[in-house]
Amino acid sequence: NQKSTRYGASDECQVNVNCEEGNNWRNQQKGVARIYVVDGWSAGYCTGSLVNNTNNDQTPYFLTADHCGGEVSTSDFGEWIFRFNYESPGCTATSQPSGNNITGCSRVARAPLDGGSDFLLLELNTTSTTLKNIGAVYNGWRNTASASSSGVSIHHPSGDIKKISTYTSALSSTTYNGQTETGATNAHWRVYWAQTDNGHGVTEGGSSGSPIFDNNGYVIGTLSGGSSSCDNTNYPDLYGKLSYHWLSNGTANTERLQPWLDPDGTFTTCDFLDPNNVGLVADFSGSPTSITVGNSVTFTDLSSGGTITSRSWTFSGGSPSSSTAASPVITYNNAGTYNVSLTVYSSTDNASVTKTGY
Repeated sequence: NQKSTRYGASDECQVNVNCEEGNNWRNQQKGVARIYVVDGWSAGYCTGSLVNNTNNDQTPYFLTADHCGGEVSTSDFGEWIFRFNYESPGCTATSQPSGNNITGCSRVARAPLDGGSDFLLLELNTTSTTLKNIGAVYNGWRNTASASSSGVSIHHPSGDIKKISTYTSALSSTTYNGQTETGATNAHWRVYWAQTDNGHGVTEGGSSGSPIFDNNGYVIGTLSGGSSSCDNTNYPDLYGKLSYHWLSNGTANTERLQPWLDPDGTFTTCDFLDPNNVGLVADFSGSPTSITVGNSVTFTDLSSGGTITSRSWTFSGGSPSSSTAASPVITYNNAGTYNVSLTVYSSTDNASVTKTGY
């Protein structure tokens, strides 16, 4: 479909996220974004969320649903647009908000809806500094299979500005049965939405992939589909369980969330991370990152969160192999793929980052 703003496209029962229903979810809403999905000659809208990992290293992992386009080409992924902060500043929308766009991503892991739990983990083509500057938050998660008693979903129905739907009765386990797909057994949460002061939030096309949060603010699922609508507010929706996404769709790392969000496999929950409310964060970029033997890469320190007094670089396979400069130029004289590490220091703190195979 032709790309449009979709402002005002959702049905009237939907609740703007900045109504009072969202008062307890102000941090979580900052991590949710609308996705403009490109798939060959077709395009449309979905929703998803930045998610934190247990290293708290601000890797821009973004979680949505596989049926949104998990099998598209690398070049198509490069055209996906993630629009953060596309929301009315108040409860009543009076004009179209602008939002902040991030363009492009790569696929990290996925599991299909048919026979699975329908998740797609992406890595956005952006830096932690850019996400910090637009106020984005990396949402936390819970990977246990216990049902939540209450919570919300934050989403972009019909590609419209950000909305919130509320549930006040416990989720239950179910198996997704669609027109052409059957999910893995009991791999989904069934949710019924509640009437609230400003409407009766449900989901629509465009809400797919959106996170459902438990009563503690953790992501516990991603929207596959359902039958709720403003005409059928008492009908349920189905969210693929994050606990099933974790390890149950296959044995390869590209079929699981755990290797990416908890590499050591030791945590059951991970709190959200707000990069505007943390200390020193190490980050860098290099240009170009693919060269012929004997050429050089210029590295740039992108660290944030304090006044940096010194830095220490390590360049595996590079010449020189270390540096203390802000923007070192490193030559690579042998073919290979190499790690780069940076540690930065302030008067009171230090932080490190290693990019593997950078």
